[in-house]
Amino acid sequence: MKNIAVAGGIIIVGLILIALPNILHDPSAEECFQKANQLFSEGVRKSAEKSFRNGEDNPQKNLQDGLRRSEKWFRKAIDKGHPNAHETLGNYLHVVGRREEGLNVLLDGANKGYHTAMFGYAIIGFRDNGEITEGEAYEWLHRAEQLGNIDAFDILEIRRKSGRRLPFLVALEMWDPRN
Repeated sequence: MKNIAVAGGIIIVGLILIALPNILHDPSAEECFQKANQLFSEGVRKSAEKSFRNGEDNPQKNLQDGLRRSEKWFRKAIDKGHPNAHETLGNYLHVVGRREEGLNVLLDGANKGYHTAMFGYAIIGFRDNGEITEGEAYEWLHRAEQLGNIDAFDILEIRRKSGRRLPFLVALEMWDPRN
């Protein structure tokens, strides 16, 4: 009887040790970011399928549904320091109509030194929201460029090659993000 109790105790301890890593697992910033992107895509797809079945066409609602499913995971990725989480969440918030909140997320990331957020803040803050001046937009692009942001480099290079002080919106119009 004593041997059975000991064996049972060993089995219980073994099961706890096997399960413990899964219970205590704290996902990394990358895991949170990947989960957020996956949930966003699934949310948009499922919403679009439902809209299609109902004979509707509402891309804005599809994006909102995607964000509703994924936002907490983007915020976890931000809390854990993922370098692209601010830019991604800020852009999604902006697109679904939560513009001020999106801009604040981008500014937070920019102030923390994330070049993708600096780039997003410069573009959205000036072109879409009018929250920052043209000079501030160029300043954020310069900072992003110094940290290796190729898109910021491309826009600034257009301006440099023009030989004059090209207005920000003109440089932005000339920029092709696919290159």
